[in-house]
Amino acid sequence: MDKNLIFYSLNSKNTKLWITGGFVIPSPPPPSSSTSTSSNESSFQGLFCSIISKLYYKCEIARLYLYDISLTLNEFIFLSSSAENVILNNVSIKYCNGEEVELEKLVQFCSKAVKFEYAFLSNATNFSSKTIKNLIKIPHFFMLKKFRLINIPDIFDIKPLLSFLKKTNLYVCLDFCENLSEDYRNQLNDIIVEILDETDNAYLFGPPSLKIPGINFETQLALFRKARYSEI
Repeated sequence: MDKNLIFYSLNSKNTKLWITGGFVIPSPPPPSSSTSTSSNESSFQGLFCSIISKLYYKCEIARLYLYDISLTLNEFIFLSSSAENVILNNVSIKYCNGEEVELEKLVQFCSKAVKFEYAFLSNATNFSSKTIKNLIKIPHFFMLKKFRLINIPDIFDIKPLLSFLKKTNLYVCLDFCENLSEDYRNQLNDIIVEILDETDNAYLFGPPSLKIPGINFETQLALFRKARYSEI
């Protein structure tokens, strides 16, 4: 579609959009000498809200990629209803009362997804020590082909996920945040030893791909080699 037609459509009060295929809201560009970071973010947020307000009663988005944006739970449910590939990076999704929607709820609403990637906010509050246990209770979670978490905080209990992966054909990537407590690092060290000592057929697809800041290069390389890669 001609880009001028897109801008005309957004400015027209009576225009309604029906989005199919992919829907991408990228990160705002770096501020120039005449703009600030906050004004850029506000501009992208405004563009997103304008698009949302002009959508039909349904959409057929197969690839939903959102970066550095805020939206309500109802908006997310609407956008993700048919999405097969979902990427949420530094995205804030809130209930009507202003509280952040739990990660497991977001996965639950993406019932058509085969790939789900989520990067936690630096001050995220939508997780707990029970998040993984709640995720593996979701009926369609085992239908995913790829599941990736980025900037994982040290409250996550990933042991239930390891047990789950031994009987599920799911490719998992876990990228942990920089600020991990010493106690949590010790827990991860025990998991590293367990993964590296297990046979290659201990997991149905393969052990999770772990990226842990601060561990030595040889150990990190061994973990990457142990995990099977998926191009999904």
